[in-house]
Amino acid sequence: TMLNCIESCVPGLDMKKLATFDMDYVFTQIRAKSVGEVSKLRLLCPDDNKTYADVELDLNEVRVQVGEDHTNKIELDNGMGMIMQYPTIDSFRDSGIRNITADNMLDVIGSCILQIYEDEGKKVYDPKDQTKKEVIEFIEQLNTKQFKKVQNFFDTMPKLKHEIKIKNPK
Repeated sequence: TMLNCIESCVPGLDMKKLATFDMDYVFTQIRAKSVGEVSKLRLLCPDDNKTYADVELDLNEVRVQVGEDHTNKIELDNGMGMIMQYPTIDSFRDSGIRNITADNMLDVIGSCILQIYEDEGKKVYDPKDQTKKEVIEFIEQLNTKQFKKVQNFFDTMPKLKHEIKIKNPK
């Protein structure tokens, strides 16, 4: 539904190539222009986890934010590494992923690998030229330190985000 809304409101935008966080941003901006820039929210106060506070969010202040030290280049070992790309709607659709779970996490990672390289980039491999099984096996052979670098890519990748300060009415 969100995809259809964006495609209807922004003709010519290639949704297949749009990163998920960009799609979220575009949808938020469409919502701001069509319904109103201010959204009224009822949020749970974190100081007591019982009381709710009414707050207003100016959607024009919501931005895509990138984590510190974020990079799409993951150095593995001995001149070997990966260049990552951000997940798109199509990357999930093409791989049949509907929800990210522990069971399909390797598929998600595999769909985001743009290139694998060796010898400081002298040899480059396109995962599209490999079978899904070969890509999964490559990911499975990563050691803990290497896998944490992959996890860091996802943890620090751009996200639509806004911080709201809540004052407990009590």
